Order: sequence, then structure tokens, then C-alpha cells
Amino acid sequence: MEKKTVKVKIVSYGGSGLKWVSRVFERNFKDEVDLYDPKGEPHKSFEHHEQSLQGSGFDKVLILYADPRNAFLSFIRRGKPFLEAHLKHMGCPRPIDPHGRPSNNFVEWFRVNQHFNELERWWDSWVNATINKPVCFIKYEGLRADANARALARFTEVPEQMLVDILQKEWKHRQVGWRQLQLTDKKVVCKNFQSLVDKQAKFPGVVTFPNGIRKD
Repeated sequence: MEKKTVKVKIVSYGGSGLKWVSRVFERNFKDEVDLYDPKGEPHKSFEHHEQSLQGSGFDKVLILYADPRNAFLSFIRRGKPFLEAHLKHMGCPRPIDPHGRPSNNFVEWFRVNQHFNELERWWDSWVNATINKPVCFIKYEGLRADANARALARFTEVPEQMLVDILQKEWKHRQVGWRQLQLTDKKVVCKNFQSLVDKQAKFPGVVTFPNGIRKD
């Protein structure tokens, strides 16, 4: 009997290796698994996807995330226009600064945008969701770890050792850091992400819910 292609809905708040992970599966496991978002909106919160989650268009949900401080660096590396567009895509109601102008003053930017809580709101929406399908949370920074790679392989139903070998070979550390971006407000940035960092610390590199998750 021909093996069924597993359809996995993948979501991420961005800056977490979504395109890279998707390419890994498309290039190596296109017959085994289909990572997709039918509307091309993987960065939306759970509420946006809630209705489609009730359907039969896919089998599982993969939630890919990164340390929010690293995600922030990824956003800033691509420039303020990208950051503003990405926040708008996520549903952020606020501009970059009170006048809607890009600013290089991150102290002022965070004062206006509070604690950049779009990422935290996104995270809370998925952690507290009710999803009646298998769900896997996996952190980009932990993808190369053997146990995490094997757990991801089991969840997506692809050959374990093959995925482990690919991730061991191809996974890369972040290429851009604070110094390269000439950011002088690292303490302010880290402080404003601490709430989300603390929440994610309760999750190991990968957490799988084979029977789905249910809001308490």
C-alpha cells in the first residue's frame, strides 16, 4: 500500500527559520510530508487559524519558534520597513514610533511599543489554544540536538536518521549578532523580551502533544 503524505500545518512568529525548515522538508521529504499553510499566513495567531483547524485539510500542526531576542535580530537585520510590515502582518495596531517613522533609537522604540508584545501575544494564543490534532512545538536553536531532531522526525513521519544527519550537517548558528548590527540598547531589548523568554523556558527544545492540546 502506498504511504500517505502527511499534511502538516506549520506556523511561526517569524525570525525562526521557517523558510529554511520548509526547504529541508521540500527538498528531502516531499513524498512523505507536506508542510504548508493554505493561505500563506503562518505568522498569524491561533485566532486567525481557528476555523481552518477544525477542518480535515491537514493532519498535524507544527509550531516553530526561536528565542525572541534572536527573532528580533533577524527582523532588524532585514531593516525597519520589513519589521513594520511584519508587525502589521501579525496584527500589530501600533506604528514604529508615535509618528509612524522608522527610528534607530531602540529605547524610544520600546517605550512606545511597550515590550514588543506581538510575539508574546502570538505565543500565548497557540499555547492556550484548543487543537484537536497532534501538535508539536519545536525551537529553532534546538533543532540540531539529536533527541529533538528524532522527535521532529517521528512527528512528521520521516526517516529518523536521515533527518538527524541533515540537521546535523545543515543547521547553522545565527549569522548576525548585536555587534554586527551596531545595537547599543541590548539590555533594554533583552529586558523587554524577558517575559516571553521565561514562558518559553518551561518548554524543552521540543514538546509534542500527540492527542492535541486543550484550553483549560
